[in-house]
Amino acid sequence: MSDIKNTDISAQASKFNNTLDNFFKRFINVVNAETGESPITKHEPDWPSECQQGDAFLSETMQDSIHWLPIQREANYSGPHCQDSFLKY
Repeated sequence: MSDIKNTDISAQASKFNNTLDNFFKRFINVVNAETGESPITKHEPDWPSECQQGDAFLSETMQDSIHWLPIQREANYSGPHCQDSFLKY
């Protein structure tokens, strides 16, 4: 029974990861088609992210902006309801 449950969790995590990956790809494509650039978000110097691209700048809609692209990475979650190699953004 335990093997079936782990397989189900693994399949669900894989499906979720694929769905999230496809969502981000579509989002980036739409933003790029409309602006010719990658998505922009508020730059928070106290919260650096691997997803930040380039240097901070002033945008039309907000100060301290930065280009942002998601990076898929492995996370090490543990616990009875978590998958050890679950991907997150």
